[in-house]
Amino acid sequence: MSRKLAGLAELIVKVITIFSNNRQKSKIISRLINKLSQATFTTVNCRKGKLRFNQLKSPHVASAVGHFFEDEPETLKWIDSFEDGQTFFDIGAGIGIYSLYAALNPSLRVFSFEPNGFSFGLLVEHIHINEMSENINPFCIAIGDKTERERLLFNQFSEGAGGSSFKKAFYIRHDKDPIFSLSVLSFSLDEFLKTFELGSPDHIKIDVDGIEPQIILGAEKAIECVDSIMLEVEHRTPDQIATLIEGPLHRLGFRESFEFKELGSGRNRLYRKFVGSEG
Repeated sequence: MSRKLAGLAELIVKVITIFSNNRQKSKIISRLINKLSQATFTTVNCRKGKLRFNQLKSPHVASAVGHFFEDEPETLKWIDSFEDGQTFFDIGAGIGIYSLYAALNPSLRVFSFEPNGFSFGLLVEHIHINEMSENINPFCIAIGDKTERERLLFNQFSEGAGGSSFKKAFYIRHDKDPIFSLSVLSFSLDEFLKTFELGSPDHIKIDVDGIEPQIILGAEKAIECVDSIMLEVEHRTPDQIATLIEGPLHRLGFRESFEFKELGSGRNRLYRKFVGSEG
């Protein structure tokens, strides 16, 4: 039935535009698609307000929005704990799920970093339709251990899709060649903050598919004043977590916090600045 209705709708559009030239026809169809897309925006009711998403942009977006409260409840509770006036850096922001959620508190300053141009475009669209341009600062760049031009390799070609990373990290995770690559600018967090004269964040979320250690290495000065870091450890062995992630974070004064751990699946770990001696 749905196919017949879709075919009927297509026929109606063809009839309506039969006397239009190609340029007018393209504009009419484009406006129609845009209006239909806006009519299908999904609203998620959150504790501090409502968020709107273009859920039909891709299957990955539909899944993320459909499981908004189930995917990372620990991350949502962590963001809820932020104090008014603090600054949140969302590294690997994707389509903006957690940047938008944080910005429901208008006193927070949110900086979103996403090098995947497909996801970044939708991130900007979500900022627009939620009227959060004054709260969220989006940057289409990568964060790594140094400032350079890199190539981002793609495992999937879609808004909101994961699995893309820099060369070494990509081949560690995927036993195949990428389907696409993109030239991107990568900054160390220390260099980014110095270059653009931004203050240090209070909280950082890192979800970057494989280069978490490099980001920590390039952020040693930046995280001196950071209160907490939520970091994805999925696809890493306990030894890798201990050596590549917890070792550097311990040296910088961070210890794992278990306050929200029972809420999640174990894909993320929360680290807070340790105060005092270990005794």
